[in-house]
Amino acid sequence: MAKQFHLIIAAYVLLMILHLGTALFLFGMKLGWSPDSIQSFYLGDNQTYAVGRSRLGLIETAVPHLVSIATTAFILSHFLLFVPTVSTRTKLIIGALFPISGLADIAAGFFILYYGSGFVFLKFASFIIFQLSYFVVLWILLKASLLESGTPPKAGVVPKVISPAS
Repeated sequence: MAKQFHLIIAAYVLLMILHLGTALFLFGMKLGWSPDSIQSFYLGDNQTYAVGRSRLGLIETAVPHLVSIATTAFILSHFLLFVPTVSTRTKLIIGALFPISGLADIAAGFFILYYGSGFVFLKFASFIIFQLSYFVVLWILLKASLLESGTPPKAGVVPKVISPAS
């Protein structure tokens, strides 16, 4: 792959790292890091006069998040396919864990609202797994883009050359 593509991918990954940091910050500011604060966010709290989330509010949040998570997971997993130093099994695990945990993170809000506070732990765990898998994908891509951009292909791998006439 040409060097300029590595730089474009590295710039994209750096923007996604900024996005990841923003997501962590916002989660801490809005929901908090304790099970009680997450429960209060979704179900409300009489002592602090916090109003819980409504079904419409959750849907209005879930729809754009589903689109952005699916798009980001597709793009980053697609880039991950072109990293030769990572095993196919690792690519499959990380590539599947990333969108599945994102979907579980979104669904957990609905579960808390409809089925009770026991799903607070699902919300917290799925958010952490989502962010960690997101970070691992970004780390692999950043490392591959910046450090391995000048390395030759593995032995036995012949790059396919596509001629303009074909």
